[in-house]
Amino acid sequence: MVITNYVFDTNSIISAHLLPVSMSRSAYNKALKQGILLYSKDTLSELAQVFSRQKFDKLYSG
Repeated sequence: MVITNYVFDTNSIISAHLLPVSMSRSAYNKALKQGILLYSKDTLSELAQVFSRQKFDKLYSG
C-alpha cells in the first residue's frame, strides 16, 4: 500500500482551522484520512507567530 505525504503552506493550514466549510478544510481533512501530513520547522514557527497575533485572541480565549 502506498502512503501519500501531504504538505500545506501556512495560509492553507490557518484557513483549514478557521473556516470549517472551506476548500482548505476539505483538503486538510482528506490528507489526515488518507496520508501523512508533513510540517517544516519554519511552517510551525510561522503558525505560532500568526496565531499569537492579537486578532486571534478572541478565538482562543475563554
